[in-house]
Amino acid sequence: QTSIRTLFPTIGIAGDSMTGQLIVVAPTHVQAEVAEIVEMINRGPNAAENSIAVFQVDPKQATLPNVLTALQATVPTQVRLEANPSSNSILAIGTSADLDTVRVLLTELLRQMPPPPRTTSRVYELQHTNSATVVSLLTGLLPGVPLAQDPNLRALAATALEEEHARIDEFLQVFDVPRPPTGRTVQTYPVAFGEMATLPNLLTQLAPQAVISSDPATRTITVWADAESHTRIEQAIRKVAQTAEQATVPVNYAVRPSQIAAVQMALRSLFPTLAVSADTTTGQLIIVASLGIHKRVSEVVELLANGPRAEERTTAILQVEPEQASLPELFTAL
Repeated sequence: QTSIRTLFPTIGIAGDSMTGQLIVVAPTHVQAEVAEIVEMINRGPNAAENSIAVFQVDPKQATLPNVLTALQATVPTQVRLEANPSSNSILAIGTSADLDTVRVLLTELLRQMPPPPRTTSRVYELQHTNSATVVSLLTGLLPGVPLAQDPNLRALAATALEEEHARIDEFLQVFDVPRPPTGRTVQTYPVAFGEMATLPNLLTQLAPQAVISSDPATRTITVWADAESHTRIEQAIRKVAQTAEQATVPVNYAVRPSQIAAVQMALRSLFPTLAVSADTTTGQLIIVASLGIHKRVSEVVELLANGPRAEERTTAILQVEPEQASLPELFTAL
């Protein structure tokens, strides 16, 4: 209980020492993470002796990925280690002796590891452009770097590593320059489908003079360019998204085993050309389809999996004779 509370400070947890039951009140995705931790404790040759411990890592001393990599190379092979970036901690699962070993090794590692690179804060005064445009473009070029702006003072503040500050300086030398009144404009384009990592490189080949950044989290492309380049880029994004939407990819869906037959029948009725294979024991569905179809399939699976009495839900396809009624009118009435 103590370790899980350390990993997930906002959850509610209670235990019954007589039966060994834990009651956890948390969002679904956190419940899944807690269940995975409990499952790891119950696996392995020494499962009956396993315990867990949470070790905090001071970000001023070392970065969490570096510490985890170093520990995994030195601890006994039967010890399970999991990193939790949200609490900057490492969960260790093993016997009491194993956990003592991890504690000693971690202390020694932190003592020997050099401190992580330091970040500094700087204010950049802009001369020829507005701060909102600069922040929009730098967010795509330097994801993870905190940026703040003051439109009235035409100023930008950034907290970053030295090499990141150097990239900001380099960008401003090119971008913050006088330009004619009919110069370039900034536009943001949504990208419904397609690979966000490679799209900026593709667009740069079409418009070499444009400044392009992408934000995978919001699936948008921000472009500073002239009108002609904007036209080419917009057409290219539309074509890339259309091609990606039509490409077929396999996706694994999980439903309750009791629902799998009904789901298969419903999906085949809705999408006759759909390639569906199923494992009735585990409730796994493997579907090969375009991204557009996958979006609709996931909506059907989501409706079955969530809500009150979800375990009792099933599906049915109701045919409507066009001679009897109009489908949109009937759907609205239902």
